[in-house]
Amino acid sequence: MSRTMHSESPLEPEPTEPALTARMSRADAEALGERIQRQAARIAEATCELLEMVSEFDGRGGTGWYVGLKSTAHWLAWACSMSPGTAREHVRVARALPSMPLTVAEFRAGRLSSSKVREITRVEGQVEEELLVEMARAMTASQPARANSSFRAVDGSRLGQDAIRAARWQTREDGMVEVRGVLPAEIGAEVVTALELALGRDGHEPDPGSSDAPGSRVARDRGQGGSGPHDGHPHARSASRRCTAPGGPRLSGHRTR
Repeated sequence: MSRTMHSESPLEPEPTEPALTARMSRADAEALGERIQRQAARIAEATCELLEMVSEFDGRGGTGWYVGLKSTAHWLAWACSMSPGTAREHVRVARALPSMPLTVAEFRAGRLSSSKVREITRVEGQVEEELLVEMARAMTASQPARANSSFRAVDGSRLGQDAIRAARWQTREDGMVEVRGVLPAEIGAEVVTALELALGRDGHEPDPGSSDAPGSRVARDRGQGGSGPHDGHPHARSASRRCTAPGGPRLSGHRTR
């Protein structure tokens, strides 16, 4: 009598449905929200400590011991893996903090976020610090920036900047875009950051430059008086546009072919 053996294949696990995330209860949301706020306060405290160390490093010439590094911002970008724009902003705030003891106290206690501190340090010396701190504590993070514009308008500094700020860009014959501008510091910082992000996506490492200021990069132009690469060229073809913000001088736009 012969016996036929049947081999059985191992059972495959049945596909499981993705686990559904249960909606958080109000009590859980409030508890987690409080934990997040406490963590944000700890981050503010740590950021304050970091900026105070950067202030000391910058003030006592720490960069001088590093060959090939041009500034404190350059050192931060290299040593702490920061983008050039972020490094410059750290240095700017770090330099302002020693003259703003009330801000430092609130920052160190976690009652002011780094976003608010960045904004109120932009008008350091122009507005009473006690007022700035009081307003920052009551405002959202985006509101101090709008308040800064009002402060500058009142003391006249922003009016002077608005009178001269302008931007111009043109498409060159080779398809590349040439950009030039004179902008207030906060707007210039946004433009510089956007340019750095664009260069980063293209695989280029932006040069932090020899200064900690956003305007430290020098454009290379041909000829005298800031002539562009196609100025005076008989075969140059460009589409140029100029713009100014409201309140600034009107510059005549032109398009040539």
